[in-house]
Amino acid sequence: MGEEPWTTVGPRKRRTRRGTTPKPAVAIPAPAPAPSAPSPPSPADIDRLLTTLTALRASFRTSAFGRALLAHATHALSRHGGAASAAVCVGLGSAARAEASLRRRSLAQLACFLEVASAAGVGGAGRVVQDPAFSAADEALFGALGVRVVRAPRAREWVARGGAVLFAPFLDGAVLLRDVLPGVDPLLYVGCGDLAEMRYQPFPGSDVEQMRAVASEFMAGRTEIKITKEFEPDKYIFAGLSLYVRSIEDDEET
Repeated sequence: MGEEPWTTVGPRKRRTRRGTTPKPAVAIPAPAPAPSAPSPPSPADIDRLLTTLTALRASFRTSAFGRALLAHATHALSRHGGAASAAVCVGLGSAARAEASLRRRSLAQLACFLEVASAAGVGGAGRVVQDPAFSAADEALFGALGVRVVRAPRAREWVARGGAVLFAPFLDGAVLLRDVLPGVDPLLYVGCGDLAEMRYQPFPGSDVEQMRAVASEFMAGRTEIKITKEFEPDKYIFAGLSLYVRSIEDDEET
């Protein structure tokens, strides 16, 4: 009597004789569907972001923190010709993220950057932003504002040209000391406090001494002005921010 047909049991074949229970075929899972592309931002979405940003810029200008920061920035710039060649922002985060508190935080920091750029006499395409977290909505927002979006390492190249204002409010210290500050000398730097004390955790595989050398070189001939006033709408958004200026010895702590 002849044998039964071959039965597929996965990638190999075996012979199944009469009287035995055939093994079921092994199911091959279907490939997962490709993730759908995010829908493009609508004009209404961008209008809402612009409306919130406009309100935050007004709040920033009238807040104790904003008045103190802009007063020190204007004073420092007046001692270096009164205007900057560019205003560069690194590490802003996405202003279009879903969580409301994080979205507002990024928009408030963007408001601060735009006000500092305005105080520095920088408008149009001289305002430059860079962050890998930017989404299509962020790019549409910056397009509406006339702000230039660049990719790494272009932001640092703009700062390295000289005469720039650097705004990196809460950029990770490892990124700051590895990718942004080496070899640059901005007119002003707005960023995390205590740069001179090097309170940053080293990034994986980093040379801590090299990081300290970058911080030390950057701080040479530079003064840190701690901005201790509060941004009244949310005292935590700018807490710990400082202004670093070139050798202005008569400024006192705010």
